[in-house]
Amino acid sequence: ELAFHTKPANGNPNNTTNDRLRITAAGRFRIKSPTSLNGLQDGRIEWWNENDAGIMAMIACNREASSKAPAGLDFYTSEDVDTSSNSSEGDRSRKLRIQSMGRMNFDSYAASADGNSQHFMMEGRYADNSWGTVLRLHIGTSGQDKPALLFSNSDGNDQWLIGQTNHSTDFRMNWQGGIGPNSWGSTRFRIDSCG
Repeated sequence: ELAFHTKPANGNPNNTTNDRLRITAAGRFRIKSPTSLNGLQDGRIEWWNENDAGIMAMIACNREASSKAPAGLDFYTSEDVDTSSNSSEGDRSRKLRIQSMGRMNFDSYAASADGNSQHFMMEGRYADNSWGTVLRLHIGTSGQDKPALLFSNSDGNDQWLIGQTNHSTDFRMNWQGGIGPNSWGSTRFRIDSCG
């Protein structure tokens, strides 16, 4: 194995070194967390700009709890490294999180200064073999709830659940359905298989 140990740069020369990184005999790249504290771990992959002003992009492990060490993976980007934000690491912000249970969170900080456009776009470069399908929502276990999309906002309690709701294969638009109200809501529009 190849092991990398570090100690504080301005510390005592006699300070104990700590195991931070290993390349195992099997070729695995192993980063060791220094403590059981939650949050972003110090073993991060960071891309700094040419004069060390700040982080342009970063991938980090985010520990979610001390017990059993569940952890997710966070992806960061930055529009401005020349700020004092994040302990002078620049204006980095999380854009994607993969949680320990597999859920994914996408974050967009696009503002009016960035121009008018959608926050997220999925583009299929070639679609002559998929009937134009760019996104498919599919539940992979039978007997479960069917796929749906939830539209919600921060301006009030109104939200819409659209798709194969109510544990049915009919297509519905339900008002006040989904997470939050924790119900199917009230069906305002419905199409069955007969049209």
